[in-house]
Amino acid sequence: MPRYEDPVLLRGRGRYTADLAKGARILRFLRSPVARGRILAVNAPPEVPIITAALLGDVKPICPHLDRPDYVPVAQPILAHERVTYVGEPIAAVIGDTAAEAEDLAVIRRAQVLGI
Repeated sequence: MPRYEDPVLLRGRGRYTADLAKGARILRFLRSPVARGRILAVNAPPEVPIITAALLGDVKPICPHLDRPDYVPVAQPILAHERVTYVGEPIAAVIGDTAAEAEDLAVIRRAQVLGI
């Protein structure tokens, strides 16, 4: 499949989200460390902005599309709810003022995800 984005990126003219979002808060995902398990709890102090599947409510799963005749789209939930089914599956997200703060919050929260 041809890659249409390459010429722009190779010429140094790519536009990245980080370049466009000056002053925006940073989101980091907490991901599953195991291939299969049950999520018993995701704990966070009240001052830590954290997003879980329960907070997303009626947000529909992502259903990616690829322009290939053999591609079969499969709906994927944005965040795992009750169970994880692969290593790296997003469980929750934390929000920080900087990338370093968001990463620190994600590491702290990852250590406190229980029951996986």
